[in-house]
Amino acid sequence: MTQLLRISMIGLVLSACGGSDGPNFGPPMAPTAMQQTAIASTTQYVNLIAGANDNGQAAAGAAISFALVAPGLLGGAAGTSDLPAVTNAEAAISALAAVTRRIEPSGCEVVTDHSVTWNHCMDNEVTIDGTVSWSPGHVDVDVHATASTQNVSLDYSFTGSLTVSSTAVKGDMTVAFHASSGGQSASATVRTQIDVQLAAGCITGGTLTVTETGTGTGARNAAIQVVWTGCNMFQVRNG
Repeated sequence: MTQLLRISMIGLVLSACGGSDGPNFGPPMAPTAMQQTAIASTTQYVNLIAGANDNGQAAAGAAISFALVAPGLLGGAAGTSDLPAVTNAEAAISALAAVTRRIEPSGCEVVTDHSVTWNHCMDNEVTIDGTVSWSPGHVDVDVHATASTQNVSLDYSFTGSLTVSSTAVKGDMTVAFHASSGGQSASATVRTQIDVQLAAGCITGGTLTVTETGTGTGARNAAIQVVWTGCNMFQVRNG
């Protein structure tokens, strides 16, 4: 019960693959150096998630970290930018992430052998509510955080469900935020879908799709898909 739940901000968020109502992707191509770095980070978290049946708490923490890595991947796609250009928004989001990264059961969080629940838990300017839970073959996340820091008001949420085994991870997650400062505001939603196969800690096949939609100052609409054809063999398709 005293195990730590780490929620890291190395951050990736990933989204819906193909389909008639999905993004129109271009031809497969070699990833950029930035994309390769983001994919390597993602793979580490996917391996932790795949171990949910042995260590559900670590898998649940990895699921949130996994859901925060995608902006790095999207940053390598043509025509995309960094976070919305609300003044100080990027610094405020980083500050919120630093708080979530050091959260551990301390009297407010309720920890069981299958979940961690926050009920209006506060750390400086950050308030967190929600639950991460795990069960054989499953990891579920529903966490909401608000903050007022760096002169920016932030509202952030992580939701999703993953079906996992030692040889496959499949599911979706959504990360959404709204940032405002003075007369500026921006909102973004990054929707994710992952459907990959693994062997000996390596993704050997499947897809990871990241789609971001936004409104407001500096918002972007972008999509990218990673396609694996073998262990450490992958290409990307820009939307």
